[in-house]
Amino acid sequence: MDKYILIIDSNSELPYQYADKYDLKVIYMPYFFDGEDVERYYDLGRNYNAEEFFAQLRKGKTTITVQKNPHHFIDFFEPFLKEGKDIFYLGFSSKFSGTFSNAMIAKKELLKTYPDRKIELMDSTAISVPLALIVLKAAEKKEEGATIEELAAYVESIKYNANTYITVDDLTYLKRGGRLSGSAAFLGSVLNIRPIIRLNKEGKLVPEDKVKGRKKAISYLVEKVLERAIDPENNILIISQADCEEDGLQLKQYIAEKMNFKEIWIRSVGPVIGSHCGPGTLAVSFFGKERED
Repeated sequence: MDKYILIIDSNSELPYQYADKYDLKVIYMPYFFDGEDVERYYDLGRNYNAEEFFAQLRKGKTTITVQKNPHHFIDFFEPFLKEGKDIFYLGFSSKFSGTFSNAMIAKKELLKTYPDRKIELMDSTAISVPLALIVLKAAEKKEEGATIEELAAYVESIKYNANTYITVDDLTYLKRGGRLSGSAAFLGSVLNIRPIIRLNKEGKLVPEDKVKGRKKAISYLVEKVLERAIDPENNILIISQADCEEDGLQLKQYIAEKMNFKEIWIRSVGPVIGSHCGPGTLAVSFFGKERED
């Protein structure tokens, strides 16, 4: 078996138990609360208190997320290269941050010192739990004995099948992130409009539709699962909820009544992703038909 390390980042929001199980090395992505100099990291849920985090957002606190620079990647990758091991980094979508580009810069620098080592960097074109689904498949493939080249080909063949559909409860956070104009956010809140957002093939979050009211938004998510999911009996569906567990449980019940997935998980949204979507966000992620542009 190839001696290579599978590295992920915490923006995958993979449950820490699976990172431990498959001996995945994790690059923790930082965030700050406004007015604080303390750099915080999402630990994949090991010690994360989602209720406390979203309570701070509901009180009006804002957060800042920061990308990793090339030196961070050099410092993280180099000890494995020194041990004679190769690297496979499965990172979150390059469309959300310059982090992946910085990993590419680090790779170029490291290969000058370690020309005989392999450094495979894969842009997953996903983030949050759609990426967690891809990571799980990749970890299983590696455990089966796939070479680093075989793993790269495999991930490339499945990554566009990781679907996600999202609805948000508070449009303020989309406005703050530059994904919605102030006037649209105001009118949406007044009219009780709920946007539906999807991950496209390029790895961006794009508008899918808009509905009136939370109940219709939840029904829309169910409809997208029924329309697009493939081979549910052998796949996991993940429901992400940002301090709205009751909605998550209801969504799980609706889906389970209509489709038999191998497992359905309900996961709290992490702080880095939660900073951009806000409390009340609800999403479904699953393997299905290839994502559209």
